[in-house]
Amino acid sequence: MKVGVLLPSAVDLGLLRRAQRLSRIIAGIEDADGTSWSVAIGVPEDSEEGWRAIERELRGVEPSAIVRHLKWETVPVENARRMFAKLSPSLDLSGIEDVVVPRDWGWNFQDCDVQIVFADPGLGAVLPLVPTLFYCPDLAVRIVPKIAAKSIDDEYWTRQTDAFRIWRQAGVATADPFTIEDIVGFAGVRREKVSLFPKLLDTGIAQPSDPVGNRSQALAWLIQSAAISDVENAAKGLRTYISEGGGLEPLLVIDAVRTKGADASLFYEEGLPKSVADFLYGLPSETVGSERELIRLLRRTSAIWSSRLAGGEGEAPSLATEIGIPFVGANYGANREPLQSEIIPSVLYELNNPLAIADALHEIEKRIDTPAVGTRPQDLTSKRAEIRALLERLLDPHGGG
Repeated sequence: MKVGVLLPSAVDLGLLRRAQRLSRIIAGIEDADGTSWSVAIGVPEDSEEGWRAIERELRGVEPSAIVRHLKWETVPVENARRMFAKLSPSLDLSGIEDVVVPRDWGWNFQDCDVQIVFADPGLGAVLPLVPTLFYCPDLAVRIVPKIAAKSIDDEYWTRQTDAFRIWRQAGVATADPFTIEDIVGFAGVRREKVSLFPKLLDTGIAQPSDPVGNRSQALAWLIQSAAISDVENAAKGLRTYISEGGGLEPLLVIDAVRTKGADASLFYEEGLPKSVADFLYGLPSETVGSERELIRLLRRTSAIWSSRLAGGEGEAPSLATEIGIPFVGANYGANREPLQSEIIPSVLYELNNPLAIADALHEIEKRIDTPAVGTRPQDLTSKRAEIRALLERLLDPHGGG
């Protein structure tokens, strides 16, 4: 079985970490005759240098993975019907003017038995050229629409509507139980079409072999975009914390995969008030372009802060739990779930409240010396069984509802 794993047009380090783990899980599945499954990963990237960097990261975790250039190409529906004559006769494209197809300057991933597409509603209607499962880490756009659209008239909403029409006919999976309700209620996918995907972010991390040494007083602030990370409120809360004598030293951790290597100056381009952008630009910052760089940096800090407002599959608290350092962040389901074991000190604050953020930062500072150890990586055997079952059900014409 060959499985295509197709990344969206905008890749960040979190998605890259998920793809690394997914490829390792798939490549470890064997058929009854001992034949191993294979994986072909489609990576869209503007520059060849950027694409090569992502390829190295992917193959560094799973050397057998085939990594291909991917271009998401928009074509009119009628052209697509002529180009791809073997489309499923049950596929309903009514009401959709344009579809999106994966190009790889070869087989266009039609040599894969199944595809797992990292779902991005902003792409539009991704044409399922083979049996397709859309993997949806979250639908944070429901909570924070400005991460995707500038106004109610933005073209994004048309693309999202078309994307959801395809999702309803294919199948959608998520590792976040809270996102299932969004997929059903917001995207309109029938519940029987939605599957719970195995968690990808608890399968072990690239822990450097060097000793941790003495942790600094740094507070590692993980930021995605200004909108999803609620940067304005977070900056107000941080300023209050500092003005009240807070002792942790904020360190911006910038995802170089998402920003394509840009530093903190990127905040001037994200529509923030100049005073907020100036404040952020004045803070110490580090850019990280790989999981190993991220883990090495976090192991030297005293606490992890994620000001993310929604979604994320609990990635930041999962990182803190695995490394064994305190976590502070917003109080919502995906953040709460990884912290239930209570093996690390954690403080969660109410959303959109700068004073609550300041109080939470003071509280986590008091608890940074509480002993904690990281969790052990989860065994991949059960995850391989779950992935196999999901994909085999996708190939079963009588399965999936």
